[in-house]
Amino acid sequence: TLGSLEALLAFLKQMKIPVASIALGPMHKKHITSVIAMKERSPKYALVLAFDVEITKEAEEMAKKANIPIFKAKIIYHLFDSFQRHMEEYQARITEANRQIASFPTI
Repeated sequence: TLGSLEALLAFLKQMKIPVASIALGPMHKKHITSVIAMKERSPKYALVLAFDVEITKEAEEMAKKANIPIFKAKIIYHLFDSFQRHMEEYQARITEANRQIASFPTI
């Protein structure tokens, strides 16, 4: 619903998370295509937040093949929690990867 969308957008704005696209109704392959394009520019935010919507089988398969995470929930707070957990895990992976390539001075 429009009210649900507004609540989700308010949360994302509060968290300073950029939104590339919004839509109401079922999610199709065309929605995943735009997320794949986003992955090249900003992989951190190349994901789907699906609040109480149907996702077509083709869209799910396309997202899986492109390694695009889809977070779905019927309760908005569960969606928020899943997203926040993902962002923490993403940041931990980046930190660990950077730790492997960082060179530290020795004394």
